[in-house]
Amino acid sequence: MTKIKVLITLLISLAIVLSGCGEPTPGYKIYRINDTLLVFLAMKDSSKIVDATLDNKELHVDIDTGKEIEKRVTSIGKKARFPVIETNETLEVHGTNRIKGYGVVHLTVSSPIPKNVSTWFNWSGWEIKGIRKKPGPFANSGAFRVGDRITAYCYHPEVRKKTKKNSLFWINFDIKHTSTETATVHNFKGNMINIETYNTKSNKLIRKLSYPLDVLEPHETVKVEKQKKVGDDIHIAYLKVVPKKNEVIRAAPQKSRPTNQPFLRDR
Repeated sequence: MTKIKVLITLLISLAIVLSGCGEPTPGYKIYRINDTLLVFLAMKDSSKIVDATLDNKELHVDIDTGKEIEKRVTSIGKKARFPVIETNETLEVHGTNRIKGYGVVHLTVSSPIPKNVSTWFNWSGWEIKGIRKKPGPFANSGAFRVGDRITAYCYHPEVRKKTKKNSLFWINFDIKHTSTETATVHNFKGNMINIETYNTKSNKLIRKLSYPLDVLEPHETVKVEKQKKVGDDIHIAYLKVVPKKNEVIRAAPQKSRPTNQPFLRDR
C-alpha cells in the first residue's frame, strides 16, 4: 500500500512539472549602466504590464494576466555585494515595454555625483525550462534613450553546444578557445538597426541582433560603445547617438523634445 502511495505522489509531481514546461522563469533580471536601469520581469506571453510605481526603492508592478491583476514587487535596493543603487541615489520610472518572455520597466537613476557604472544582477528564482509550443506575439527587442545614450536590449537565447572532451591517458580535459569580440553597426532597415559581432581573430560572424530605434532623429545615427549579456537570454547594447557624417554641417537645430516616454505603454 505504501508503494502505491509513493507511486501516486511521483505521478502527481511529474504532472505538475510537465504542466510547467514552457513557462518563463519566475523571477527577474536587473541591468544598470550609468544613469539607465532596466528591470526584466519574467512573464507569460498572455500577460502585460498595466502599471509600475516606486515605493522606497521597491518597484511595484501590476500585471494583467488575462484572468486577474497580479501584483509583483521587486526590491531595487536589495543589499548585495555590489549594490544596484547607492543610498543617496533616486529612481524614476519612465515607461514599460513588452518583449518575448519578459515585461521591461525603464528607469533612470539620479545621482549627486555623476559616475560610470556598469553592473548586472540576475535573480531568476526557481525555474522549469521547456520548449514553447508556439512563439509569442511580442517583438524580441526594444530600446530606451536617455540624452545621447541608448540602451537597446534583445531576447536572444543562446544555443548551448556540447563541450568536446579530450583525454590523455587517464586525464580528461577541455579545450577552450579564447577570443575577443568587436561589434559594429551594420545597416538600417526602416526603424531597425542591425548590430553584428565578429571574432577579431578569425573575423567570423558570432551573432547578429536587431533593435528598433524609433527614438532617433533623421539626422542621427549610433555607434556601439559596449555590449553585455544578462543571464542566458538577454543581450544589451549600449549606444552613443552621433550625427550622420553627411549631416554634421547642414543639420538644422532641433527643437528640444523629451527623450524618455512620459507614460506607460505596452506593445
